[in-house]
Amino acid sequence: MIDKLDHLQRLGINTVFFQVKPDGTALWPSKILPWSDLMTGKIGENPGYDPLQFMLDEAHKRGMKVHAWFNPIAYRLIRSPVLSGN
Repeated sequence: MIDKLDHLQRLGINTVFFQVKPDGTALWPSKILPWSDLMTGKIGENPGYDPLQFMLDEAHKRGMKVHAWFNPIAYRLIRSPVLSGN
């Protein structure tokens, strides 16, 4: 994510939309939704950090605003999810 933010900063972008609920999973520590598999490869597996907070911290270091984007109807087209053991 850092490389992408650096690239956006070089382009003069000052606002980022970060999709925090891509497909019924979460990229923040939710009490309702399981963790997204985008960080670990498995739905429900804790990545060991808060991706939303990381994005906020790194974007703000670069003078960028962040908007959390909740996708209410997304679904998977290509791959079947791998579930964590918990």
